[in-house]
Amino acid sequence: MPENTAQGGVVAVPRLTRVIVAATIGNILEWFDFLVYGFFAATLAEVFFPTGNSTISLLITFGTFGLSYLVRPLGAVVIGTYTDRAGRKAGLTLSIALMMIGTTLMVEVLVVSTYCCMSELNSMAEAESVCEPTPRFGPKS
Repeated sequence: MPENTAQGGVVAVPRLTRVIVAATIGNILEWFDFLVYGFFAATLAEVFFPTGNSTISLLITFGTFGLSYLVRPLGAVVIGTYTDRAGRKAGLTLSIALMMIGTTLMVEVLVVSTYCCMSELNSMAEAESVCEPTPRFGPKS
């Protein structure tokens, strides 16, 4: 339902149900992310924090998980202050750009590490094929 402004323009007002549904979907996805992290905490501890002691690895993993609860309000203050000065569109653009930078860095690290691993495996395979020893077991000729 459009609303008239003082200058005679018409501003579209979003329906309340659409706003509530959009906010609910965003909130569900956010909590799903936290839930998945919690479920895979033991696996993440082994893969990303291998200290030799599984208890310490799990504590570091949960510490990283808890750190997100401390950093989110700090980010809200910083980006909120910027949004108050520059406007909602600029704040949303900054927020999306920061998420995009983080995702791009993760993908880049994954691609570079995979490439390095594959090139190492290729060089090992080449060295193995050149220096391949004669088999000790098998039919004698």
